[in-house]
Amino acid sequence: MNSFGAILLAFLVVGLAPVKAQKKIWKSEETREVVINEENGYSKVEILKDEKEIRIDMSKLYHWFHGNKVLQTTGGYEGKLLHGQFVSFYSNKQLKEKGHFQYGLKNGQWTSWYNDGQLKAINHWEDGEKEGLQEEFDENGDLQYSMHYIDGIPNEGGDPKKKRSGEGFKPFEKIKLFKKKKEEGD
Repeated sequence: MNSFGAILLAFLVVGLAPVKAQKKIWKSEETREVVINEENGYSKVEILKDEKEIRIDMSKLYHWFHGNKVLQTTGGYEGKLLHGQFVSFYSNKQLKEKGHFQYGLKNGQWTSWYNDGQLKAINHWEDGEKEGLQEEFDENGDLQYSMHYIDGIPNEGGDPKKKRSGEGFKPFEKIKLFKKKKEEGD
């Protein structure tokens, strides 16, 4: 290899190394990853680097970062909005919860686990509201709860494709579900 080739190779190796390191720190142009140590584990969250003007919906729960904590407020925020991947772990390094935020609101599939690794829940969100199938499991992995949501409202027994005013929509009745469980246990 001639001296020009050796210099070019050295330049490429040294020049590309910082780029790879930056990819681990910066998730995108507008976010950065923060690791938060907590009493019972830790979380890795992506937050917006810069302040961004967004339209706030006063009825939605926003998640934001301030003072090395993730905070949540209905109808507002005061800090850096969570935006991107969210992963939390128990102190034993098992996954606790995993999902995605979009400008402070839960979006997409969120999955949570018990501290032994057993699946706890699978929930789906759209712009901060539950949407679609929501499932919860007990410590043995048995399904305990399953409900379809439309625009954040439970749709008990109805067609999950129909909107709340459409045919097949039945509003959720907590009392009715509670009574069913009580009667079955007697």
